[in-house]
Amino acid sequence: MGLGLGITGEEVSFDDNNVGLVTNLFNGQDITVLGILEKLNDRKINVKKHVDYFCRLYILFAFAVFYFPKTSRTVSTYPFNLLDSLEDLNVYNWGGAVLSMLISSLDRCFYIFHQ
Repeated sequence: MGLGLGITGEEVSFDDNNVGLVTNLFNGQDITVLGILEKLNDRKINVKKHVDYFCRLYILFAFAVFYFPKTSRTVSTYPFNLLDSLEDLNVYNWGGAVLSMLISSLDRCFYIFHQ
């Protein structure tokens, strides 16, 4: 709730689901945080004409940097297909997804440091 994310709704799946409109913007290249930033700063994208693509990229950037950061170089297990319908993003439990990812990360740290 403190992050401004909903805490009710459908569960967010983090399976390797590399399909969707956002993935098509990268033309088969690995999707990295730097690559997302480059796309956001790309002057070829007319923000007024392609505002939905810009919003999808911005949300993906927020996922990768703020809500679901990872140590890997590529952004591969985010729910890309959920970004296809910006209107339906509010039906998912994003707060629960962030909490679940945080707990999973803490479990991995605990396991690594207590071997």
